[in-house]
Parts: sequence; structure tokens; C-alpha cells
Amino acid sequence: MNRSIIKSSCHAFIISILTPMCIASFVINTIDQSIEPNIDQSERTTTDQPVSNRGIQLDRVENTQHFNPFSPARGLSPDWPLLYDTLITPDSRQFGQYQSLIASEITLSQDKKKLIISLHTDAQFENGEPITADDVHSSISHLMRHGPINYHRLADEDYEIVTLSKQQLQIKSSEKFTSQRIIHLGTLPISQMTSLKKESPVGSGAYKLSVHKHKRFALFTRHNHYWAKRLPTRNQLHQFKTIKLIFLKNKHTAFELFKRGEVDFRWEELQENWQTLRQIKRRNQSLNLKEIRHDRPGGMSGFAFNQKRKLLKDIKIRKALARAFHFDEINQSLFQSQYQRIESYFTNTPYATPLKFNQQFSLDEADQLLIQSGWISQDGIRKHTATNEPLTIRILVNSIGNEKIANIYAKNLKFLGIQTHIERANSADYIYRLQHGDFDLAYYAMTSNPYTENNILAAFTYQPNRHYNFAQLFHIQNSELDHALESINQSENPSKPAMQEIDHYLMNSHLFIPFWRPSVDRIAHWSSIEGPNESFTSRPRDFYRWWWPSE
Repeated sequence: MNRSIIKSSCHAFIISILTPMCIASFVINTIDQSIEPNIDQSERTTTDQPVSNRGIQLDRVENTQHFNPFSPARGLSPDWPLLYDTLITPDSRQFGQYQSLIASEITLSQDKKKLIISLHTDAQFENGEPITADDVHSSISHLMRHGPINYHRLADEDYEIVTLSKQQLQIKSSEKFTSQRIIHLGTLPISQMTSLKKESPVGSGAYKLSVHKHKRFALFTRHNHYWAKRLPTRNQLHQFKTIKLIFLKNKHTAFELFKRGEVDFRWEELQENWQTLRQIKRRNQSLNLKEIRHDRPGGMSGFAFNQKRKLLKDIKIRKALARAFHFDEINQSLFQSQYQRIESYFTNTPYATPLKFNQQFSLDEADQLLIQSGWISQDGIRKHTATNEPLTIRILVNSIGNEKIANIYAKNLKFLGIQTHIERANSADYIYRLQHGDFDLAYYAMTSNPYTENNILAAFTYQPNRHYNFAQLFHIQNSELDHALESINQSENPSKPAMQEIDHYLMNSHLFIPFWRPSVDRIAHWSSIEGPNESFTSRPRDFYRWWWPSE
């Protein structure tokens, strides 16, 4: 495809055309709502992947029940993409860029209400049969009506899908296609039409599931004749003949298994574990440790305020409690000053506010704010001037690590005369207590990725029927915020300054006591495998897909 062809297509946006031995990709930019072809001559060649009979062993601490993304049953493994390909796939090195996989071309009409999807002529299933437009049509329709509940909302989009030919289909919509909607459709799994209702639908990905022992392990075997292995989107990917996932009950067991060398690859999220691994490396040179800088979009995490409690509706109280949180002390004592404080709800995106938010620790300022709200200290106990009620705070956490953080925080609250109760709950009880508002502060994490989410501001709009909606869980009802969000949502293409203003407003609203984000990915691996010293756009525990046997 050359640039003259692109310019002559005045009635449609050509997203990409894929031909053998050349890269075809497109930038779907959700920030600017633009879809543009991306042609880089320097990446038009592919190289043969080395042939290896070596495998890799990985741990999984999750409640995996099955690998069928077309089933509504709970417990779908996040590793299903090993088995099923999609129409498009995210670029591994650049956020916002998507490359062709099963789809060779996607054309968006001038009114943005119609997509024409052409399929790659070589695309085929694991059984060697070609992937047809009927298969894609049936896969999307099945997910809408019979798939996991998170896909059911596709039916609300009022899509009309028509097969035009064996390798081309059309999707019409009553509303304009946004880049996020195209991404959502383009990243759905594809299987063979006649197998969708089976327990294990026919695969279209690089691996097949050879063995699955429930709650024990799953073994994947690479297809020797995987159709896309020489495409730039899949080149130098999936270089292990077998992938064994070992299912474990807890993270401690997973860490011990890795230390014994029974697991090959590990993304380490805990600083204390990383220090342990450093000590092991001094004794065992077969262990390799990498700290790889990354710039993935980040959201917000920390202690969020339950504004269902009247006390915490007062922004002065929330600000006072935030001032008592000593980030530098926690960062140094628990993490050897490895982390950076979160300063935006949209870190590493164009939406992040450039204005610095004051998060300095100050017990003096916290004391003055509490006094202004009617809470004074008497004999070391903070009481309300009108009711003489003591000030107590209940903090709900979901892990030992967050419990340690809460304990350090509680010491500073004690200086202010505030009594703190720290309550750690397991995952099921934790979610139950969040949903019923049984806490004052609770650890919560929000993802805010404008390159993949349909509406990154939806979490801040109070929706009583959405049981895990942030605003509903923490009772965020703010008319000024609702008005600002409504004006943004009504705009088809909200400006970056408007989004940055929203970000600044959210930070100044003290909905959270922000925690921190790592600036590096910590990767530990044994010498049986090797990989590049770079970060990827996927979740870090999936980096192994770009790695290879060290032999």
C-alpha cells in the first residue's frame, strides 16, 4: 500500500492492508479519535524464528476454571489468547498502535457508521481450515448473546453484521464508530462457526491446549504450522515449544516455587521479595535479575475515602487525613525509595495534568484542618467540639503489604489523636465489604488507559446499578464533578486541556490518598531462558511471550 492510495480514498479511512512479508499496522488513537495507516519501511522484513524444543514453566495464582472465552462460565483464564487470535492485536512496544492479524484491512465509512472487514487470505484454524467471514460473524454474534457477561453489552450497540463474501464482512451501527469501539470488536476471540458451542472451540492461535488438570496445571503445545508465525505481528513471538502453567493457591507458594527453580520466569511486584532474590543471586549465578524502565499508562491506587460516612464528606477532613500520610517514610522503610508518588489519575497519558499536586506530609497542617472542622485534641484524643465524639478511622486492606502501609500510617494518625482500626480481609470478604460500605478508608486501584477503555471517566459517575463502580462503592456524589463529566461525555472528541483540567480537579477533590507506581518492571528468570531488556505494552507477567530458550 502506498501513500497515493491512501490519499485517493476520500470516502473511507483505510486502516491497514497486510501482505505477506511486510508490516501493516495502523494507529488507532483514542486521544484524537483518529485512525491512520502506519507504514514503516524499516520494519517490512521478517526473520525466521529459531526452532526450539524447549518449554517454559510459569506460575498462576488465579481461579482458572477453563480456557474457553466463548463460555459464560466463571473462571476464564487470562491466558486464552494463546489459543485464539483476534482481528487486530495491540503493538507490543507502542500504546495506541494496533496491527493487523486475522483482519488484513478494515475500512471505516465517511459517516463512521459502517466497517468493512477483509480477512487475511492465509488465516486458518488449528485444524488447517481457512478462517472465513462466516466464522468471524458467528464468533462476534455468539459472544454478544451467549458469551461471558462482559461481552453482552455489545448487543446494546445495535450492530448489524452481514457477510459480504468468504473473506469480507460488514458491520453497521446506528451510532458512529469510535476508535474504542473498533478496538473492542477487533480484539474479540475468533473460532470456527461450527464449534462455538463445544466445550473447547477450535483454536485460531499459536498454541493448542494439550493437557488441563483442574487446579493443578495446563500444558500448551505450539503449532508447527501456525499460519501467522512469519507475520510482523507474530514474528519473534511464541518461541517456546511448550508452555506449562502451574496453578497455585497463594503468592507465597508461587515465590517459593520460583526460588527452587521450578518456575522459569517471574515478574516481581513486591520490593521485599526483590531484595530476597538479590541475596539469592549472590549465591547462585543461574538467577538473572532485570530492572526495565517502562512508560505504560497508569491509573490511581491508594486508600480511597468512603464518603457515605458524613465525616468524610468534608473535604477538609479528607485533606487532613491525606496530609498525615508520610509517603517518603513508607517509601524508604518498606521499598528502599524505589517508588514514585502517583500525581495523576492518567499517568503516562496526554490526559495527565501538568500541574503539580501538593501531597506533602504535614501533621501541623492536618491539625489545623481538623480544628477548622470542629475536631480538637484533648489529652491526646481528637474529639468533636459539639458532640465530644472521639475521631476513629477504620481502614480496610486486602493484603499483608497494604496492612504494613496502614500500620505506618496509623502511627501518624495517633499523633493527631485519631484512633485507627486496621482490618484485613480475604478477596471475597473484601469485595463484599466494599460493596456494603463497611469501612472508612479502603485500598482500591483504578486503571485508566485511554488507549483501550471506552470511557475512562465512567468510574467517577455515580451509577447505583453498577456494583463495582468506583463512585458507587465510595459514594462519590458531587454535582460540580457530575456537571464537568457530563460536558466531557457530550463531546465526541474531548480536548486534552479539558481532560487535564478534570484530572487536576479530581486530584484536588481528595477522593484518594494516592500511593505510588513503580517506574521499572522487575523481571527475574533462570538461565534456561533469555529475553530482551525492554518493556512491552502487555501486562508484565506476559513478557515471556517475547522471550526464548537460552540455548
